[in-house]
Amino acid sequence: MQTTTETIAKGLTLEYYPDGVMIYRLTTMQRQSIDAWIDLVQQHEHAATIAQRPLYRVLDLRQAGYPTPYASTRAVWVATNTPENLVESLAVLVADTVALQFVKVVTNRLPSRYRSAVKLFLNEQEALDWLAYRRSELR
Repeated sequence: MQTTTETIAKGLTLEYYPDGVMIYRLTTMQRQSIDAWIDLVQQHEHAATIAQRPLYRVLDLRQAGYPTPYASTRAVWVATNTPENLVESLAVLVADTVALQFVKVVTNRLPSRYRSAVKLFLNEQEALDWLAYRRSELR
């Protein structure tokens, strides 16, 4: 499937799939990139809430390294402040099993209503397949 890619900030790109899936690709855990990602997430959540449509997203951390305390705190903050009526699914892509364990620690800090909408992956196609499954399940 053809995607459209947009550079949002240093270390952050956004890919759009025609079916509405978005991929946030972080290549660094620097504060400016994390802040740009958080701002973008909030914009997308606000727009989806107003339009009453679900969000299907991938957060690709494979090139970004391990989560920093700042990135972890901001991720928990944005999840905590997600609109309650927003239906969403987030696939998180990590580079290896060590990164997977680091990200699990962060996801365990998320509100329970949000944890059920997040799943971790080592493979992009598996992440996209899961989002397609979630899409069919939530219709």
